Amino acid sequence: MAVRIFMMTGVLVTSLFVTASERPLWAQFEPDENGIPKALRQQRLPGIQIIPAPGFDKSPFQDQRSPRKKLYVPIVPPPPPLPSRLPISVDRLNKLVDQLSSGDFRERVEATKTLKQKGSLETVKRMELAAQSDLPELSMRALSILEAIFLSEDDIANRAAEQALQNIALNDVGDLGLQASVSLSTYEQLRSKRATVDLEQMGLHIEFQTDIMEIDDVTGLPYPGISYVRLGRSWAGGEEGIRQIARLARVNVVYVIATCSVSAERVVEILEPINPEIHIESRGAVELGIKFSNFARIPKGVMIGEVTPGKAAKEAGLRPNDVIIAFGDTEVNNSNELVELLKKYEPGDIVKVVRARTSNLNDTETIDVKLKGW
Repeated sequence: MAVRIFMMTGVLVTSLFVTASERPLWAQFEPDENGIPKALRQQRLPGIQIIPAPGFDKSPFQDQRSPRKKLYVPIVPPPPPLPSRLPISVDRLNKLVDQLSSGDFRERVEATKTLKQKGSLETVKRMELAAQSDLPELSMRALSILEAIFLSEDDIANRAAEQALQNIALNDVGDLGLQASVSLSTYEQLRSKRATVDLEQMGLHIEFQTDIMEIDDVTGLPYPGISYVRLGRSWAGGEEGIRQIARLARVNVVYVIATCSVSAERVVEILEPINPEIHIESRGAVELGIKFSNFARIPKGVMIGEVTPGKAAKEAGLRPNDVIIAFGDTEVNNSNELVELLKKYEPGDIVKVVRARTSNLNDTETIDVKLKGW
């Protein structure tokens, strides 16, 4: 009997204790004037912001009121920036390279991490040599360091790392060469954008097509693809720079103007072994400033698809859907014939052009066109 009374007394005391202590705990979840529970408002975490958004009831402990859905989403501050890629001394570099093949796993990991952050031309040279090692782990670590430098913002080191990866891809027939090829192809658009900057500085003209967009492999954003590239009088990259054209993504046509310092035949010899899919065409010293219509089905002549503002055709009055029947004293049957005829002229020459509208090819008109250089 005494035991039963004691147990009942204990249950009653416990219930009273829970009830008394429960009130301030539940009160913490009462919403304030902004509808945010006090418990969340009082956290005051640095860099954390609480904002309402649809999803959950503001106070799940109040079941009787009309539901108003709110979700409290923490806004986490961005991660700190990566360490700056400051150069390291030769002695420090030698030590780090030696640590890549250390017997201590932690030393190998730490050396790899440091070399990825401290990329330089000398680092690239040492890693390209290390990649040729007979030690598989050392080779793969060296390759991963080259990939990290390739993705860095150091314009000198990342170009050198790209060249090193390309050398490995071409010369190594094993897994290392395959991995280097995968790295280069994975970041094809990044290589192409860097090559665009480099080649335009050498004087290459790159014609972009805004109707066909590529997807950037780093940002995921669309950007215009390349219609064609042109080597002309302004080209200052020489034969060595010609090889850089292969870095551009999906370039199908290269026009070599007669005024270029490198001949069309030499451009073919340089580029075809690197990318056999590139089509290389020679052009004369002048241009009309038109694009041919690829969908025209006409018995004679060449139909104009587009006319470029400021060029010879536009200033002479040629318009889209005009058909060029004759150029000078020669009849024209296709675009290739017109391209060959243009090679006979120089900037400033005036040529008589016979044109017609597609509605009536027999109703022709002869106009004078003053040719301009590229």
